[in-house]
Parts: sequence; C-alpha cells; structure tokens
Amino acid sequence: MATALVAWDGSPCAAAALRAAVPMLRLADQVTLFSVDDGAMASPIEDAATYLSRYDIHPVIRRIEVQPGGAPKQLLAAAASGQYGYVVMGGFGHLRFTEALFGGVTRTMLTSSPIPVFLAH
Repeated sequence: MATALVAWDGSPCAAAALRAAVPMLRLADQVTLFSVDDGAMASPIEDAATYLSRYDIHPVIRRIEVQPGGAPKQLLAAAASGQYGYVVMGGFGHLRFTEALFGGVTRTMLTSSPIPVFLAH
C-alpha cells in the first residue's frame, strides 16, 4: 500500500483522524507524521508517534516551521510532492464560520489536494 502523510496539529480532530485511520495506516509502506509548527500545538507530535507505535506503526516525524502562506500551503505542497499516496487529517478543527470566512487547511485540502484525503472530525 502507499505511503501515508498524517497531518498533525495536536487537535482533538487530528487525534480522531489518527485513531480512525490506524487499520489503514497498518497497511501503509511508510507513515509520515507531518506538522507545521506555529507554536500553538495542543499535543506534541511525539504523542502521536507513541500512539502509533502501540500498533507496531513506526512513523517518520517531519516537523517544519510555518512559512508565508501558512499551514494550508505547506501541507498542500507536501501532498503534491509525489512522495505520498494519501493524507490523513482532522477536519474543521475551528468554528465552521471561521473556516468559511478565512478558509483553512480543511478547505484547501478538500478543494486542491492531488491525492486522496482521509478526513475525520
């Protein structure tokens, strides 16, 4: 099976997506935990890696600093890199009004991702 890209921001939505995707992630050739660090992470990416290790999934951690354009642009670039077969992510972690007004990672991935997105809330 393909390499999985797991978007991690430490939110409850990201944790829900990670838990829901475990059966699929166990079949992946490789799992990469991807985090855009803006200094506001609720739960560290290492917690996600520890959780996955309980299922004999040993992910690569890829943490990058936030750049102009922010997390949506950076996650989309990672998805478009050709290295991954699908993305696992939590969706609509902010109020829907805020997401609708300002866009966000969820909207960007749903409208522009070149690879399949496994989304959980």
